[in-house]
Amino acid sequence: MKKLLLRGRNYFTDTTELEEASLDKVIEAFAVSLFSIAIAELGDKTQIGLITLAATIRKPVAIFLGMVSGFFVVAGSAVLIGQALLAVIPLSTLTFISGLIFVAMGILMLKVDVESKVAGHEQRVLS
Repeated sequence: MKKLLLRGRNYFTDTTELEEASLDKVIEAFAVSLFSIAIAELGDKTQIGLITLAATIRKPVAIFLGMVSGFFVVAGSAVLIGQALLAVIPLSTLTFISGLIFVAMGILMLKVDVESKVAGHEQRVLS
């Protein structure tokens, strides 16, 4: 198993990524990714949409395979873009920019939520 895991090729450098990392680091990276995504996705709109889709279409295997394929495309492209950006932008700068984007999106979502509540209240008052 260890030999199989240590054959992964990093296409952005001349060395294999997993040759440089210990098996413990590979398992740690896998576990952190798995649990952070699993916890972050609990109860989100994607999960609720999948529940609705499964209840409507009643083809759970097809829905599961479609969901995995869609997530594979989205997550895979994020990983590739992250690796490409890391080749030209220092990690500290990339982390800072990611944090700013995350905070900006949070502020934007709060603003939209407040505006929609104000608009809903005004509509009820005018009715």
